[in-house]
Amino acid sequence: MNMEQFAQNLRIFRLAKGYTQQEMSLQLNIRRQTYSNYENGKRLPNLEILLAIKSILGISMEQLVADVAGPVNPKEGKDIIEPAVLHKLVQDYQSLPKSARKEVLNFIAFQKSSNSKSTLL
Repeated sequence: MNMEQFAQNLRIFRLAKGYTQQEMSLQLNIRRQTYSNYENGKRLPNLEILLAIKSILGISMEQLVADVAGPVNPKEGKDIIEPAVLHKLVQDYQSLPKSARKEVLNFIAFQKSSNSKSTLL
């Protein structure tokens, strides 16, 4: 596992969920500084903590450790999203009012369902 990439992914997915480092550390039953060390690339969590992190964030282990600058599954041919762009999207999303965030999520769900229907045709 690339420690730097893991740290970056961890931060991006935590921010996407709107959690603080303190909130994550409380859910994981660890010190905030320990969690901070994960995001700063100073330390890797053990398997038990990794499994808890992926569960809390609602992501797969692959997403947690994958290179987010590239596709998670190259066979799917997804567009490349630079980490800085992904981070900016998360920040923009979090700055929206709750009603607008719901609209964004509904739009994404609509787009995903439209894309899956078009691949069936």
